[in-house]
Amino acid sequence: FSAIKDKKVSALELTKASLERINSIDKKEKNNEDNNVNKAKVNNIEIENAFDKLMTYKSTNAELNNNKKIVETLQKKPDYRYMMNKFFIVDGKTSIDKKIFNPKSLLKVNNKIKKDKTKPQILIYHTHGSEAYANSRKGKKEDTVVGVGKYLHDILVKNYGYNVIHNTASYDVIAGKWNRNAYDTALPNIKKIIKDNPTIEVVIDLHRDSGREKVVSKINNVKVAKVMFFNGLGRTKAKGEISYLKNPYLQENLAFSFQMKKACDEYYPGFARNNY
Repeated sequence: FSAIKDKKVSALELTKASLERINSIDKKEKNNEDNNVNKAKVNNIEIENAFDKLMTYKSTNAELNNNKKIVETLQKKPDYRYMMNKFFIVDGKTSIDKKIFNPKSLLKVNNKIKKDKTKPQILIYHTHGSEAYANSRKGKKEDTVVGVGKYLHDILVKNYGYNVIHNTASYDVIAGKWNRNAYDTALPNIKKIIKDNPTIEVVIDLHRDSGREKVVSKINNVKVAKVMFFNGLGRTKAKGEISYLKNPYLQENLAFSFQMKKACDEYYPGFARNNY
């Protein structure tokens, strides 16, 4: 799940890329449409076609070769500065511990999951489930990030054979009102799910990017949304470690996202932004 081998793309990559709404339509169709018609919405068939194209994507372009060289350089000589420059974005207020961000250690962690269809192994949820997209239909939950989560769930279950729980509870909007404490609201519920299902090994809080910048890449001539793996370090330059945010699995989390980013760069350049 955490690595790509034999040019097979990981489940998370496939899901995000295949779900992205294609921003353009066939030129002939566009010329025939009235100028007042809104941008065409991608139907399920088009999404599936985009997914199929991505599955068969092969490239020998300069960007791909360059990224492979970057990965090879890191593997041959795991250097802290090189890794941070090529794979991470560090917030100015964040304190970095070089012991935690050790390239050799992060590369050695084995993140593979032994499949067991009888027990839940992956949990997907959304702290901000109301997050929608430019062409989402109002009031349609399937057009929000929850819809992305469902698609990710289906891919992991149907294509990869994992047992996955998709929690679709609303934490940011309650009784029609915006909840500014969504993380606090979600926490006890997620803890209970994990307690009730101790076999869960991976928890994914899936969000939609809220930045103004359009982060879109093109893979095999298909426009796809870029993804970013986000890590909470629980420490600042001013105060050091934040006690109530201490994470005993920080090293594993960093290794997981770092290896995913590395795999994306190696096979699908431009798909993943640097880890935050």
